[in-house]
Amino acid sequence: MILSKKIINLIFGISLSILIIMSFFTYNRFSSFRNYAGIVDHSYRVLNTISEIKSAHRGLLASQRSYLITKKPEFYDTFLSEKILLRKSVEKMLDITTEDPVQNAYGEKLNGHSEEKIHSLMMEVINDTLNAKYKPDQRKLYSKHETISKELNTILTKMENHENNKIQNSLKIKEDQGKYTPLLLFLTSIVAIALISVSFYFITKELSERRRTQLLLEENIEHLNRSNRELEQYAYIASHDLQEPLRKIRIFTDRLLQRHAEKLEKEPKELVEKINNSAEKMTFLINDLLNFSRLLSSEISPEKVDVSKVIENVKSEFAEEIKEKHVKIEMSNLPVITGFESELNQLFTNLFTNSLKFHSPNRKVVIKIKGQDFSKWEGSEEYKYDLVTFSDNGIGFNNQYKDKIFSIFGRLEKTKQTTTGTGIGLSICQRVMENHNGFIEADGEEDKGAKFLLYFPKQEAE
Repeated sequence: MILSKKIINLIFGISLSILIIMSFFTYNRFSSFRNYAGIVDHSYRVLNTISEIKSAHRGLLASQRSYLITKKPEFYDTFLSEKILLRKSVEKMLDITTEDPVQNAYGEKLNGHSEEKIHSLMMEVINDTLNAKYKPDQRKLYSKHETISKELNTILTKMENHENNKIQNSLKIKEDQGKYTPLLLFLTSIVAIALISVSFYFITKELSERRRTQLLLEENIEHLNRSNRELEQYAYIASHDLQEPLRKIRIFTDRLLQRHAEKLEKEPKELVEKINNSAEKMTFLINDLLNFSRLLSSEISPEKVDVSKVIENVKSEFAEEIKEKHVKIEMSNLPVITGFESELNQLFTNLFTNSLKFHSPNRKVVIKIKGQDFSKWEGSEEYKYDLVTFSDNGIGFNNQYKDKIFSIFGRLEKTKQTTTGTGIGLSICQRVMENHNGFIEADGEEDKGAKFLLYFPKQEAE
């Protein structure tokens, strides 16, 4: 079962890792394709701007030539418009190539040469219309004009080649990376599907095993319920049929001692008394076992119970013994809890019995019962309790045995020979606290007293 769970977790982990890798890989591929598309789109924008510059340059030359030949004002106006268009196209080139150092450098040269070209063409126009005696050499102007045109065309050609190379490189990289992408995605998908299928098989197998376990558990619960019913019948027999012979034994021994005590010698008389004491102890033991068994299956609904009233009831039961031993009882801040009054009565009856039974012969019995709020932290979770402390100044016990005293028949060696009892009383106390979803702790010191801490969970206000 544990091995299967580990295998399932491992397979799920591998499948999840593969799916994460596939998602990252797919995202990376799409990001790369988007980057390639951005590079190609930018390159085409640069190429279109180069075409605009060429077109503006040609229009500038054509309008200047037309004006020089015809001297018509409309050609001069066209010349001025083409000049503005050329400058805007060059500025656009500088703007879109700011992130490309190579193209930006070409753009700066292009800007300088275009301004020289515009200046050269303007000088040619001015020189043709100048009335001054001195005129620049027209042939030198034309020669300079041709030189600048060649440099402009050279720069534009280099810029075109640079962008075309970028487009080709991007497309090549895209083609190389995209060549195996579909196959890789297909193979990883097949692996992930296979692993998930294996996981599904193991999960189905696990669920089938759990179903069989659940059916077996239900069958065992039915057997357990049947056993509990049989135990309840046994408890009934123990409380009636077994106690009846014990009562007769005690009646007959009492009658024998009362009517024939004088006729009995010392040894037979002691034997009869021992039989009577043993029968009495057996009766007490059966009653305690019966009380303990009843606590295992309580069907009573819980209700609000005032602990102080429960203790007052218990005190009335021990009124004669309390008066005889001059017992001092102190009570303070006792809470109202949600629980079972009959069980709480049994709980405090057993605690009182212990305190009165295990009292110190050197001092008067003092029993202190007080309540207080208590909080217990488990990690970041806080649990709130009504804590009731029941303490006495009796003979106490060694604290190393504080857990043993709650087990059935868990009497300490020190008390077995000195006191009577069945050894079930504190087990009943622990069972009562468990029925109240709480717990009990003991704290003792030899010849100084014992303390019992009762933790009742606080109920949320309705």
